[in-house]
Amino acid sequence: PAWWVFALRVNGRRCDRAAIAFLATMSALVVAFVWLNGWHGLIWTKVELDPAHPYGPMLIEHGPIFWVSVGYFYSLLLAGMVLFVPALLRPRNPCRPQLVVLLVCAAIALACNFVGLAGFEPGVNPTPLGFILVG
Repeated sequence: PAWWVFALRVNGRRCDRAAIAFLATMSALVVAFVWLNGWHGLIWTKVELDPAHPYGPMLIEHGPIFWVSVGYFYSLLLAGMVLFVPALLRPRNPCRPQLVVLLVCAAIALACNFVGLAGFEPGVNPTPLGFILVG
């Protein structure tokens, strides 16, 4: 959510208090669902070690609230990226190099996370590597 608000501010727009409260509430709800997952299993339906590979990656099955939250946060990330485009296209913008770096880093992090969630990873989730790369 902060990414989206930041993208609005870069373009000279403001985010009203109601929208910020909504964004904060949605994030807090996701955290609450994670904390209480042992009771409802709506974030992760299964988390266990693979008996064939006890030191390998965990076997994780995601629940419905996980996928809803992924869609919500991906849409905020993508909307923020789109919001940076007008500032990027502004003539003689002294912040253009920084905006390019922000967009490239966001794209790398998003791609690594998508690869990990889609199950394309070669035995290791690339999301942490993506976060390390974009630092």
